[in-house]
Amino acid sequence: MKRVVTVLTVVVMLLTFSVQALAMQFVPSIDYKGAPELVSKSEGDKEIVGVIKDADGKELAKEEEDCIIVTPVGEAKDESELSKTYKELKDKGVEAFGDKVEKDLVVRDLFEVSSECETLNEKLPVEGNTIALTFKLNLGKKDAISAMIKVNGAWKKLPVVNNGDGTVTATFEDLGIVAFLSETAAGPDTGDDSAKELALWIGLMVVSAGAIVALLVVARRKKAEK
Repeated sequence: MKRVVTVLTVVVMLLTFSVQALAMQFVPSIDYKGAPELVSKSEGDKEIVGVIKDADGKELAKEEEDCIIVTPVGEAKDESELSKTYKELKDKGVEAFGDKVEKDLVVRDLFEVSSECETLNEKLPVEGNTIALTFKLNLGKKDAISAMIKVNGAWKKLPVVNNGDGTVTATFEDLGIVAFLSETAAGPDTGDDSAKELALWIGLMVVSAGAIVALLVVARRKKAEK
């Protein structure tokens, strides 16, 4: 009996460590997803996606949708910075962000925002200048959302707001690789099975723990009868 209990105890410990490791490294299968769609606003014959403003809020230039290039992981070139970043997050999960984000968050979207428009590339890098871009994420009104941006190899927080209509607005000081983070995985169309695997491990751990308790109870009863 002691041997059985010992074996089951070891099994539970191993399952516990497995669950912790899986939770730490859990990243949705963002390679199955396209990049979130940018929201534009019609102004005459133009589709405007954002306005560059200076530190005082003065409008400097309006940017059309063709000026913003949003590249999902699935379209990233091999050995590109986006591809390397995906591999890094796949291996480390949110640990890759250091202490900049809470550990219970997961990456639900990963993509790169870039531009080939001269006006944006010249004006945005100027200190104090920003551009707000709105993305469709199909969030609920009360869903929490966080964002990080990787510029020149370093991660920093990206200001983002849930607009309550399924969209979020992020305010960029620079363009780069963007990671949207939430408390749960992105929708059911991501191709991700990590949540199911985590649930299975937890279920096995609970069953094993229950078995140990049951065996201990039986052992005590037999000992008492003797």
